[in-house]
Amino acid sequence: MRGRALARTVGSRERQAGVVESIEAYVGDELGASERFIRLSAPLEIERREPIALQGERLAAFAEKKRYKVPATFVAKIPDARMVGSGLGSDALLMAPDHRLFLESSYDLEQLEKSPLYGSRLPRPRHLPGTFIAVPTLWYRNHFHWMTDLLPRFSLLAEAGLNDDLPLVLPGPVSRQQLSSLALVGIAESRIRCFDGTHWILDETYFPSLSSGTGNPSPHAMQWLRERLAPTATAGRRRLWVTRGPSAQRRVSNEPELQDVLSRHGFETLDPGSRPFAEQMSAFAEADVIAGPHGAGLTGMIAARAATVIEVFDPRYVNTCYYALADSLGHHYAYLAGEADDRGDTYIKPLQLEALLSQLLA
Repeated sequence: MRGRALARTVGSRERQAGVVESIEAYVGDELGASERFIRLSAPLEIERREPIALQGERLAAFAEKKRYKVPATFVAKIPDARMVGSGLGSDALLMAPDHRLFLESSYDLEQLEKSPLYGSRLPRPRHLPGTFIAVPTLWYRNHFHWMTDLLPRFSLLAEAGLNDDLPLVLPGPVSRQQLSSLALVGIAESRIRCFDGTHWILDETYFPSLSSGTGNPSPHAMQWLRERLAPTATAGRRRLWVTRGPSAQRRVSNEPELQDVLSRHGFETLDPGSRPFAEQMSAFAEADVIAGPHGAGLTGMIAARAATVIEVFDPRYVNTCYYALADSLGHHYAYLAGEADDRGDTYIKPLQLEALLSQLLA
């Protein structure tokens, strides 16, 4: 990805110090310009439907995620904001001119304080003249976080009525798959400026908040994203088993053994990582049942309508983010806990999978 040369280097090396806890307070109180802050939505309490499981199988983690408060959303215009990172392809954060990091450019204070940027000495800054949109996002290279944390923020820019021609600063170099997803949500490649992981000063920065906390997608944002990734899709009839393919972790150790069960119930195997992005979205858009082990491949459920999602878990690692994602999209969600093995993979009893599929798909 080609990046534009920056105009000049300014100042000497500086150290990050402190946190701005509220961008609204910063642009209103400190800058005396409340018109720089556009509030788009108020906080929203949501209650998720109960997940489906085999009789007698209940994991406590799901009860803890039954309710969630989606935070308020906004777009702010910040003069002389700084984009800072710890190297090319690293996570990026937004910083005020006085070297305080904006908390709202991270997920929470815990993640902010874990950043190598917290309290660190900064590279000499470079000045980038003009007005930009900046979307610093932690873990942006991970497919799930790209899809559910970064892409939905463009819905906020649309609500705020921002100019579609403004250059867009992304956290770092982007893959061909990510470029394809940006094109589907209306972002032309010519607008993209890829942050180099150093220290940039931008004259004016439009900053869209996260649409929700990570792992807890906003229903409004996810449905906005679905309409752009698969605008013509209707409820389909394909049944997909989403394999982790050559992944080095959280695999189903006896996946070949499960093929007889899956075939009897009409499943085909899909390895999303082996296909172009648009082809992935097309396959998920045609699915009415999506099953597979916990992993980023399940993110493709965003393109489906009225599907049943079945997630297979390693009992040592129960992460409810796909339960939250399925619920935000109106899908039915079920899970099956396997048995951990000594290689870090999961063994799924064929009879248990058969029982759950029969229960759900009879």
